[in-house]
Amino acid sequence: MLVFFLLFASDCSASKSSLRIYGGRDASPGEYPYVVRLEIRRVANLKNNTIVAEHDHVCTASALTATWAVTAAHCITDLSNHFLGDPWTEEKLIVRYGHVDNSVWMNDTFSDVISTVPHPLYTYTYGMYNVKSLSENDIGLVETSSMPLKRFIKLSSVDYMSMYGHEAVIAGYGLTTKRLPGGEIITDDTLQLRKPLQVLSVMITKCSEYEQLLPSLCLAPRCGHTVIVCDGDSGGPLIHPSGISGVLSLAEGSGYCLHEAPKVVGHQVGVMTPISPYIEWIYSYVRT
Repeated sequence: MLVFFLLFASDCSASKSSLRIYGGRDASPGEYPYVVRLEIRRVANLKNNTIVAEHDHVCTASALTATWAVTAAHCITDLSNHFLGDPWTEEKLIVRYGHVDNSVWMNDTFSDVISTVPHPLYTYTYGMYNVKSLSENDIGLVETSSMPLKRFIKLSSVDYMSMYGHEAVIAGYGLTTKRLPGGEIITDDTLQLRKPLQVLSVMITKCSEYEQLLPSLCLAPRCGHTVIVCDGDSGGPLIHPSGISGVLSLAEGSGYCLHEAPKVVGHQVGVMTPISPYIEWIYSYVRT
């Protein structure tokens, strides 16, 4: 599964090395309330009648209405490695929109996933030898029990090919870093590190003809800084003034993500599945 994290370069005038901060900046409370987490909830009833529950981060999604969210198709079709079996007696996909420190039993923090709807033409072809992997129509919908959010995100109907050169924001809950009191830097997803949503400013660019996603929008870092996305944020939204214009699909996969300092100067932040080709399909399910 491809999931992502974000890096943020905050000062375009920086003359030293690029600033690499896993996770970009923290979103302010209530800044993007419609960006939600997809998680697996596991529950076990142990022999001493003790009930144990835990959550694992899966992907990021965006709430369109109180009962529908949009994400990447691969987030909802590739879940086999998240279901572990014994001793877990209940394992299910849920949505979290409350604070990461909230109890797994707290109301107004989680909603159940009722159904998942990957795009009917979603395909992933694994590359072999000199042939690259190819993903097509990597977009999907998640139907949930009611999410009591104060604000939802609208879809952008602007043709994605007219957005080249526009600024946008990408958001997600994936891999990030945390500095411990002793100075050690640890890497994990935002759920495990108890960190909020991470956001990053990017530029929308045209993808090369050799891109591994169809259709696709590519993202460039601002000001030439080293920026890459990695495990943890698949399905996260590309937020444009006109609305959500894409969902994260592909990222750098070389392993640089887990290093404290980047080894390469990134020219591409990530690759998105654009929203505009799928407007009618989404509205065939989502009633606004």
